[in-house]
Amino acid sequence: MIFTTRHLYDLEKRLADINNEENIYSLTSSDTPNLLINGNPVWETETPFNEVIQEYEKLEISDDSIYVIVGLELGYMLHFFYDNCPGKIVLYEPSLENIKYTFKRVVLMNELKDSRIHLATTMDELNNVFEKIMDTRHKIYLSANKYYQNKYINDIKIIHEKISSYQLPPYQKGESLKLNIGPGCWVYKNWRTMDCYRSADFEIDLRNFEKFDIEDNCIEKAFSSHCFEHITDDDIQKVFNELYRTMKKGGIFRFSCPDAEKAINAYKNNDVQWFNWVKQAPIHEMLLNVFVSYEKFAGGPKASKEELDNKLNTLSLDNFLNWCVSLKDTTRPCIAHTNGIYFEKMERMLKKAGFTNIIKSEFMKSKDEELRDSHFDKYPEISLYVECEK
Repeated sequence: MIFTTRHLYDLEKRLADINNEENIYSLTSSDTPNLLINGNPVWETETPFNEVIQEYEKLEISDDSIYVIVGLELGYMLHFFYDNCPGKIVLYEPSLENIKYTFKRVVLMNELKDSRIHLATTMDELNNVFEKIMDTRHKIYLSANKYYQNKYINDIKIIHEKISSYQLPPYQKGESLKLNIGPGCWVYKNWRTMDCYRSADFEIDLRNFEKFDIEDNCIEKAFSSHCFEHITDDDIQKVFNELYRTMKKGGIFRFSCPDAEKAINAYKNNDVQWFNWVKQAPIHEMLLNVFVSYEKFAGGPKASKEELDNKLNTLSLDNFLNWCVSLKDTTRPCIAHTNGIYFEKMERMLKKAGFTNIIKSEFMKSKDEELRDSHFDKYPEISLYVECEK
């Protein structure tokens, strides 16, 4: 059986590698067969669909909901949820034997080829699925019949805890919070997000805002990764000012951006490999592309190498970066990067906002234990890491 969806690309090989099965699988002879594992029925009655409907009736049905099913059995629950639940569906089945037995007897290809369906066979795969599709606004439901509740009792406890970490209650004005600025669909336990997407806890366009909808002295930690290079100096200063207003005394703020000084040094050293994350072009154009970029992989503005070298050798760093940004084509449908970030510039702006203990940090070297977690710092080769306190 050939699987063509991206989330099933290696499943066929893994199933083919199963030789010595540990369990005995069989079917009852009823019109709606029940799966027997070592002689034990997976469903309690001879009418599995009635039990599936009972599980379904516990749910609130909406496009924004996510339905987590534990246990494949013969696919009855997956098939019914696929037909009746418009949201995303996650199927967790760690038994490759069960999957192989069922796939030989039941046609589930419509379900498994649908982009709404995500199949996980390990807890690591399940965590990866959750990180890709979940945010704090989703309602998440976990369904498992009694057989699988007993069979996978420890896994279900872990899944419950994972789901709970995504189920933050609506923000109450004045409550203490941890805030990630500009993370896209990023989700992490007990953290709220601020971005221009509807899925964010605080929906805001940092290129066009007056103030955060957060009260004074509420934020205990703030973080941002590769966001500020997308906005102007004036808007960065407004973000810093608002963060200072809304952070608690002693609160910590950590952020990273592409490091302009690293980029310039790579250019001077003709280190083409350093620029492997931008559209490939002559190295002087790739340097410009670090500070100004258009829609994905469309590159950035153009200038001759001679002109760029002249500006780089005769202007201050601030004025060179301002010249680079001045080359952007404002008629483009999308302008992504529009700034050059380096430590001394950020230090000046943070001091102006009122922050203290401003340091140039390193990858995963935060003074805060939680901020050293792998969910935070990214891209060590190209990034500047800054940390400060209120």
